[in-house]
Amino acid sequence: AGDRQTHILIVAGTTTDETPKVLTSDAGAVSATNQMLLPNNSSMFFEVDVISHDTTLKSAAWTVTGTIRRGANAAATAVVGTNTTTAHGSDLVGAPTTAPTVTADTTNGAICVTFTGIAATTIYTTAHIRTLIAA
Repeated sequence: AGDRQTHILIVAGTTTDETPKVLTSDAGAVSATNQMLLPNNSSMFFEVDVISHDTTLKSAAWTVTGTIRRGANAAATAVVGTNTTTAHGSDLVGAPTTAPTVTADTTNGAICVTFTGIAATTIYTTAHIRTLIAA
């Protein structure tokens, strides 16, 4: 409760090809129960640390920071401005050409963390989402 809060959530997913995968807290299909939801009429600063590795333990890591807000309902959720993404190193063979992204899920009113894998490669990805909320 309260209008000023901080939240933490771990989300994860596995990719086996170049299809984008939304990371969730149960590594399952996206829903309103496994993502970082924003309260109505709130703004949130987020910092998302992402770590990935393949079956041979080749790894990559990134941090994505930004601001997101939600208006009167889920459909009014939007990233504010441009996120900042920092790569922390990678030795993944055929490393992903794009870093993980953080976008607005306008169906659930949530932060959406997406990772795109590498063709014919199993990659396990985990993200740590930290937020500061003004509501």
